[in-house]
Amino acid sequence: MLSIQHSSPLAKHYRELLREELGLRKSKNPSYSMRSFSRDLKVSVSMLSDVLAEKRSFTRKTALMVLSKLNLSSLEQELFIHSVELEQKTNQSAPKQAKSNLSSFGRVLEIKKDQTHFIEDPLHLAALALFGIKKAKVNDLTLVKKFGLFLHEAQKIIQRLIRLGAIHQESHELKLKNDFIYSADCTLNLSIQKFHLNCLNRAAQSIKTDPITERDFQTYIYAIDQQDFANIQKEVADFQRTLYERYAQKASANRVYSIQIQCIPISKKDLP
Repeated sequence: MLSIQHSSPLAKHYRELLREELGLRKSKNPSYSMRSFSRDLKVSVSMLSDVLAEKRSFTRKTALMVLSKLNLSSLEQELFIHSVELEQKTNQSAPKQAKSNLSSFGRVLEIKKDQTHFIEDPLHLAALALFGIKKAKVNDLTLVKKFGLFLHEAQKIIQRLIRLGAIHQESHELKLKNDFIYSADCTLNLSIQKFHLNCLNRAAQSIKTDPITERDFQTYIYAIDQQDFANIQKEVADFQRTLYERYAQKASANRVYSIQIQCIPISKKDLP
């Protein structure tokens, strides 16, 4: 069973950010190596290897140069620099101040990371839908069974929902918080894109694995007046809302579905 733990107030060290970035690049290109990474960061492979192995540290100057080659958020950039300063031995006052700054930025960064994961991975909304089923007792093992997750994956989702204030523990059970409201600002467009891509990937998987009696795909292709597209968007949104109000509020709800409607252009603009 899940034991609820709060994460450390200290956010990830710059080495962890580097390891994550290296892992991300390797996932996109299996032939990407440490040598490739050092080349792109403009540092020697021996220096990068020693830094990741905790045998040496970046100087502030080198850290700034490496940062210019990484696509990190402003918060992550500040965390990167502050964690480098924390290791500096030459200035005795710098590590103390850096540790204080790192703790503060760490808390903010962890919240931002939770928000990003919440948006990008549809399973967070799916988990909340499970919590919304009347009389359902949901925990980490429920997510393992219902979504085919590993236990550690299920625990991460539940811990994240707790930190975001979406669920809470009540009488030894995890419950949905009725006052939870989440809205994403326009700075998270990339995360919204990842969310839709993850939904599409799950749809593609469903075509292969789920029987047609349990899933439905319908596609219509026809020409429209481009000026009517805004009206189509509104009508689709109204239709989705109608489906939700009609079926998602029933006491007999017992399974989570993703109802997706895609409207995508096939031809280019200004078709003669």
